[in-house]
Amino acid sequence: MAPAQGHSTMETIRKNNFDFLRLLAASLVFLSHERSISGQLDPAIFPNLTFGKLGVCIFFAISGYLVTESWNRDPHPIRFLMKRILRIWPGLIAATVLVTLVIGPWVTTLSLKAYFSDPLLLTYWQVLRLKISFALPGVFENNPYPSSVNGSLWTIPIEVQCYLILLVLGLCRITRVSALFIVLNILVGRLSFNLEIVTQDNFNLIDLGLYFAYGICLSTGQRYWTQAPMACLAVCLAISSLCYHLGLYPLAIWMTLPYLVILIGTRSSPWIREVGRYGDFSYGVYIYAFPIQQTVAHFLHDSLSYGAMFAWTYGLTLLAAGLSWYGIERPALRLKPLSNRAKAQPGSSGQAHRPTH
Repeated sequence: MAPAQGHSTMETIRKNNFDFLRLLAASLVFLSHERSISGQLDPAIFPNLTFGKLGVCIFFAISGYLVTESWNRDPHPIRFLMKRILRIWPGLIAATVLVTLVIGPWVTTLSLKAYFSDPLLLTYWQVLRLKISFALPGVFENNPYPSSVNGSLWTIPIEVQCYLILLVLGLCRITRVSALFIVLNILVGRLSFNLEIVTQDNFNLIDLGLYFAYGICLSTGQRYWTQAPMACLAVCLAISSLCYHLGLYPLAIWMTLPYLVILIGTRSSPWIREVGRYGDFSYGVYIYAFPIQQTVAHFLHDSLSYGAMFAWTYGLTLLAAGLSWYGIERPALRLKPLSNRAKAQPGSSGQAHRPTH
């Protein structure tokens, strides 16, 4: 969900599978939310792992890997921050406007005067300051999943915190020197879940941050694991199997999932690598899906089957994501600052810029 740099990088990115994996992750989150919004349970596909959690973990592993790649290509803190801002906030602003000024007034049980004068409306706008609020006045109160307007946004502040942590690591040259320090801290953090010393307040940051950190390590140490990728996968699977039999389910998932995701992502598979040919819709699917799902449920929950609801909402979400990509996200990404080296490369103009992270 952020930009690549230069023509040669752009061509490389088009030949890998990351666009497919990001869209898959967003679709898994969509599937999870569709079940909840329809009043159904989101089943666990592995102990402590639902479809939604799987999608979010995939996102954070990819993000850690690709954002580290971006930093290592251009280790400039101001440009790094500008790239992250231009990737996150234009779409987030558009989603907030859609929810508060279009969907909210359309479906609220209050009068328009009461809706726009309610303090809850201004509270919701603090999402742009990464203070996530889920409710709007009188909106979706009678839905099977009541009152929540956009339940996907809780991960965005965590993602931004991970960016800032990576920036500090980069400025300390840890991402260039060695991944050993990061690995040791990851293992301590991951084991802390099983020792139950993590509080609820920092659980999500540490949990998802560890997937992000795994991605950092795979970027930093890729000259090692790429020499024998299948052997490394076998080691990860063996450790995961041991953790599973010891009942350490989160550790079992974490040991293999990020590695498998990045291993697949760096491959170039026929058809799969073409998924992002017309744009990266994954961020749009992620930020627009929930309010669209809730809106469809508001009007049609009693008259459509689950399958029909899924088809309607996924189609509308893809439409919104496409409009957002071409009308908001891609134009914003063309404003990304380039390093002098990237500017000197042929085809490195804004027109050639193709985002990944």
